Amino acid sequence: MTRSTLTIFRIVAVMSLGALDANAAQPAEVVGVWLNPQGTTRVRISPCGAALCGTIVWLQTSNDPQTGEPLTDRNNPDPANRNRPILGMQILTDVKPGRTAGEWTGKFYAPNDGKIHDATLSMDGPNAIKLEGCMIGGLICRTRTWTRVN
Repeated sequence: MTRSTLTIFRIVAVMSLGALDANAAQPAEVVGVWLNPQGTTRVRISPCGAALCGTIVWLQTSNDPQTGEPLTDRNNPDPANRNRPILGMQILTDVKPGRTAGEWTGKFYAPNDGKIHDATLSMDGPNAIKLEGCMIGGLICRTRTWTRVN
């Protein structure tokens, strides 16, 4: 290998490592605890295997006002899961960097309707994240802005 070929090889290697570092750092922006727009739910987004996941860590009202018991996943289509508590439930799964910088994609489980939606997350400033949930192949979408708690 000639000296110039070796130099080019080193430059390409360093640039490649830089690109990997940039992609590895990207998810750190969304890692943290986020408050939904209504101020009723906090979700912690954190590493979960090779991806990120989001778990409900706080509810303004964690107990059913009628029964005094913890709120459960009563709208889940699987009857076996309807008694699992909402608090501690994982609602964002398999969140990975998307096609464009600053975008992540994954799945969002909505306990209020018991459905799993395609999700896209994108930063909207340092302390806000837009969460878009879509169904029917992206024909129907809803976007909400969540605020960073920490």
